[in-house]
Amino acid sequence: MSRLLPPTGLPHAIVYQTAMVAVGSGTFLSGSIVFFTEVSRPHPVKSTVRRLRTRAAK
Repeated sequence: MSRLLPPTGLPHAIVYQTAMVAVGSGTFLSGSIVFFTEVSRPHPVKSTVRRLRTRAAK
């Protein structure tokens, strides 16, 4: 693993920061998907029917 990392200093800090941002973004997006599907419980058929009804009403 130490062969993959650049030497200590600024390059090392940038690699660490980039990795932390990637992990944080992935965690946030995964949590958002779980929240959306578990809390709002979207139902694909209902939303499709609503969309079709609003188009037909126009």
